[in-house]
Amino acid sequence: MIDIGLADLVGDAVTAEIDRRSREQLPPLQRDDERRFARSHLRKELRRRNEAALAVGREPLSATSEDGLIDETLNRVFGFGELERWLTDPTVQDIHINGYDRVFVKTRDGQRRQVGPVASSDGELRRLIADYARRMGRIEQRFDHANPIIDMQLPNGDRLNAMYSVSSRPSMSIRRHDFSIGSLDQLVELGAMDGVVARFLRAAVRSRRNLIVSGGTGTGKTTLLRALINEIDVSERIVTVEDNLELGISRFGEAHPNLVECEARTANLEGRGAVSMSDLVVASLRMDPDRIIVGECRGAETVPMLLAMSQGNDGSMTSLHADSSKNVFNRIITYAATLAQPAIDPSHATLLIRDAVHFVVHVGFVDGRRCIRSIREVDPTSEEHLLSTEVFAPGPDGRAAPGFGLTGRGHIEALNAHGFDARWAAGDRR
Repeated sequence: MIDIGLADLVGDAVTAEIDRRSREQLPPLQRDDERRFARSHLRKELRRRNEAALAVGREPLSATSEDGLIDETLNRVFGFGELERWLTDPTVQDIHINGYDRVFVKTRDGQRRQVGPVASSDGELRRLIADYARRMGRIEQRFDHANPIIDMQLPNGDRLNAMYSVSSRPSMSIRRHDFSIGSLDQLVELGAMDGVVARFLRAAVRSRRNLIVSGGTGTGKTTLLRALINEIDVSERIVTVEDNLELGISRFGEAHPNLVECEARTANLEGRGAVSMSDLVVASLRMDPDRIIVGECRGAETVPMLLAMSQGNDGSMTSLHADSSKNVFNRIITYAATLAQPAIDPSHATLLIRDAVHFVVHVGFVDGRRCIRSIREVDPTSEEHLLSTEVFAPGPDGRAAPGFGLTGRGHIEALNAHGFDARWAAGDRR
């Protein structure tokens, strides 16, 4: 394990330099500048220690040992120490820590394995999380007995959730996002769908169909939603609403120049300043958007989102937790009846779904790999009981394959105008 005292010394030096520049109204250090400053300070400190060791007849650090200590210390000061190796590993999707020596990584192929400790004790792990929350979040967060749970986004876009004192040991989970995947063509190459499904989704977005992406935890809902958004024309005005900025649409340069990204906010320590997802959806309607994208509907924001879809913001999208494309409708009705303010009667919620939602795209795992499993069309003629058709259903390999075909005449004409022949959904590849 690294020299904690050395890490603290360097961290204090960086903080002092930042404060000095602020007092003297000098340009602030950028992230890379901070790391270069810390490396220079480390070299000087280790040179001093080596000279002190030689003066009393001890062996100084070798060049290799010195370089390794510098890298480990910088990871401790600017990152997560031993955990950095997994945060920079492109094959790792999720990291779960149940105490300093109970560390598990889940790779992108769905495999999970236990790896080595990330700290020397639970106390060090807690201090590591607390230091990181204080310095690295977009807003400073406290991690102590009074604030035992934190939820934050890391600088690279990954999502961190941690707790202690309310759990038996300090615990942390990190959900990693691969922002390099941002197109339907990439998902075809990865085996998440075939070319016909990709053509359907591309035409659905371009013809301004309202879409819900459904699936379980970690099935790739956010990745698919990002790819769908990137099919929207560059000229359109988009407003996204998220509880954490995980879609990362602004990372795609000028693909969407007229973009507003909104993020919900919890109350401060005085219990003030909270802004809910529902508040943001309502506010976004006043921003003249062509499309509204809600990262995930799981509460009171569901009804405002559906109202936006049915009142002129065609082509809007969201995601929702569900175990099947058909069960999405029950989830929405439950949210509307129990979490909406005011509550919506189930029969009215059914009509709202009918008027707002065109297609549900369901994602899941097949043999440990993420894929689209089902695409369901909502029947616009439904009355008391919502009717739907599985246009693409799980095929022999578990991935979505032509099912019962399109039924809505308006959808057929709209999709055909944007390059999708309705016969393809019925299995005719001509």
